[in-house]
Amino acid sequence: MKRSVEYYAKRNLWLYIVVKIFNKRVFLPVIVIYFVDRFGFSIQEIGILAAIYGIVSIVADVPTGYFADRYGRVNTIRVAAILQIIASLLYITVTQKSGIIFAQILESLAFSFLSGAAEALVHDSLEVTKQTKQYSKVLSRAQSIALVANAALIASVPLTYAIDPRLPFLIGTLAFVGLGIAGIYMREVLPHAPRQKLVWRRADALAALARNKLLLFAALLFGTVSAIYFSFDIFTLAMRHYGIKPEFIGFVFAAASLVGAVVGLFIHHLKKLNITHYAFIDVTILLLPFLSAVTANALLLAGSIVISIAFWRFRRIIYQDHLLTLFPTNYKATLISGMSMSESINYVWIPVVTTSIVGVLGFVTGFGVIACAVVGIAVPYVVLMHMLFVHQQSAVVYNDKQ
Repeated sequence: MKRSVEYYAKRNLWLYIVVKIFNKRVFLPVIVIYFVDRFGFSIQEIGILAAIYGIVSIVADVPTGYFADRYGRVNTIRVAAILQIIASLLYITVTQKSGIIFAQILESLAFSFLSGAAEALVHDSLEVTKQTKQYSKVLSRAQSIALVANAALIASVPLTYAIDPRLPFLIGTLAFVGLGIAGIYMREVLPHAPRQKLVWRRADALAALARNKLLLFAALLFGTVSAIYFSFDIFTLAMRHYGIKPEFIGFVFAAASLVGAVVGLFIHHLKKLNITHYAFIDVTILLLPFLSAVTANALLLAGSIVISIAFWRFRRIIYQDHLLTLFPTNYKATLISGMSMSESINYVWIPVVTTSIVGVLGFVTGFGVIACAVVGIAVPYVVLMHMLFVHQQSAVVYNDKQ
């Protein structure tokens, strides 16, 4: 029986929840500890590993987004799943640091393929069902449902680390198989973007960005804030240093998933705030775990990490919704991937700096220095977002060439 486009669009929205459940690394709480214990990585080498991850993202984010727009969001999701499966299996089978580096490269590439494709497919599906104004709500609700399931996985999987350090990665491989199965049942609902150059009303993207210094600095600071958020590696090591056993760190991440599930029910309402207020909330939550780490109190640190991760899982949705509203285009995945690239640029140097500071100064002093740096970044970030909000009506807008 032939199905309608609307049927597949609605099915994509349900399958997106499955994608959100299985696109996460359920072994995240123990991955860095695994690298340190089994392969002898130092804290500084962990930072370098994260930098390599970031370099791959910089190179791959926009091309993989363009691939999704030209050759299908669904095909891109399937490619991402295959790469994730291979990377997870490598964590189990390799015996040298070089193997871990190669697996990290594959993993970074996989997330680049996935970053714009899934969200663009959701926007396509909502466009077919004439519900694009519900974009942030649909994304956040899907994330909330997925986080409830993910909480069970991320709490239980690290418990297997005590049995065999490789078991969490085997389970993670099976999770990515689930991601692949979801991709198999998804369908394209809109035509692929045409084979043509994106045309801006004033100039091309890079030239417009270079001329708009305000937008350029805001994009760089957005990426810096995002990269600092992604400091799970040193926080994981800090929790163990302050006395939390590796197999129990999963409960911290599980709690973050459950709190995040609640946050996701309301996060779309924050779109009603202007960018200034939202940016202030953003950087305030970012600062919490660094301040908590200075106290050397394991429970306080764990609690602040729960809050930070819970918000982090949704923070981009609001920015992303504004982006797609301001820049309507068929190249949605490319646009979202461009946003990811602003983060990836900072993933190259932020992890190296933060891990080096902690490695040289120790956990308490090191986190104190980083906290001061966050405050220094937060002030211009909020100011720039305010300036952009004031000048929003004069922002550069572009359309696809018809």
